[in-house]
Amino acid sequence: EAERELEVEREEARKREALEWGTKFNVYRSDLTKQDNAVLRETFVTDTKSIYQEVDALARKHRAALDSLGVFDDSINTLRAESQKRVLLSKRLRLEELKRRSEQQVEARSLLAR
Repeated sequence: EAERELEVEREEARKREALEWGTKFNVYRSDLTKQDNAVLRETFVTDTKSIYQEVDALARKHRAALDSLGVFDDSINTLRAESQKRVLLSKRLRLEELKRRSEQQVEARSLLAR
């Protein structure tokens, strides 16, 4: 029972977060149903977080590799890895591209449901 309640809380938190992000980043289409717009927002948030996690993992690996080489001080390696992370995030987290991909996923889902 406690597991089920925890799962319901997580689902509600995910939906609230998607609604907040959707409002902040204007993730909405007037030609979609309320349910499809909710899926659009959730897809947008999930994809964005996934990309961030991938880039963050790459930056941590890069920093660990630099630290193991010992060429620079650990604090310099941290700065270098964080710089690399910002560059990769700016390339991979493009708002319009994320919206477009999320819309395509919702459209494909709607076609399959027909």
